[in-house]
Amino acid sequence: MTATAALPVHVDRDRTLRVKIIDACGMTCTFCHNEGTPVTADNLGREAGSFAGSGRTGRVSIYTATNGASFLPAPVLPDTDFHDALVALRQALDVTELHLTGGEPTLHTGLPRLVALARDAGYSVRMTSNGERGAEQMDRCAKAGLERINFSVFGTTPDELAAVQHERYRHPGRATRKLDALKSSIEAAIAAGIGVNANLVVPDHGHIARVHRLLDEYSPRLSVRLLNSLDHGHASIQAIEQALAERGAVPEARYLTAGVSGSRTAYRLPDGQYR
Repeated sequence: MTATAALPVHVDRDRTLRVKIIDACGMTCTFCHNEGTPVTADNLGREAGSFAGSGRTGRVSIYTATNGASFLPAPVLPDTDFHDALVALRQALDVTELHLTGGEPTLHTGLPRLVALARDAGYSVRMTSNGERGAEQMDRCAKAGLERINFSVFGTTPDELAAVQHERYRHPGRATRKLDALKSSIEAAIAAGIGVNANLVVPDHGHIARVHRLLDEYSPRLSVRLLNSLDHGHASIQAIEQALAERGAVPEARYLTAGVSGSRTAYRLPDGQYR
């Protein structure tokens, strides 16, 4: 029997609508799925069926060759069409939460207006971000009604972040600037009263130190979500379990979402915070 077998289990239905609001991104992560769409800047003028998975920008969209994507994404405009589409989808699909993605959403100059329109359409609004320009956006987004941000953490040191970027951009100085921007965005979000999660993929035991560095820097001000790597299988799960054990974390409950393949287990740390 596993340690989580006797935990209370909460089952809910997925009522989240994901909207990719912009394709642009200043990262060149080698594992990026880019929400399943091609990188627009690398494919302008190309016919559907000949979209490249990578190009001059150094960015990738790892599923482009296999998912049959037949269009190039454009920025979502913060206008009445966006608002009306959200209302129609909420009524037809009974969705209640809007999750903004990209690319990198903080590069969208109309981000606060998009949040406000979604709130007016009856949604709670959340976002996934690498924090690239979040410090400039957080106060306005909070006033517009943004409730929570999942910050994707791809490295806790310049060397870690540089290692997962395109080879042309594996420069410690560039990685340092990106990490500084992420930290500024997290601090700005917390100061603005926006809820903050940090998402961290843990491929194997060699990444446990990243977990501890992240928790040491931000606990208890944000909630850290440790994600297993499908490519690394059981080694990833074992590494997460070891990191949690080293922090003295205690499992509290399991959360299942109907129609979704994954699940989540909430852990309580000795400081009383949940992860």
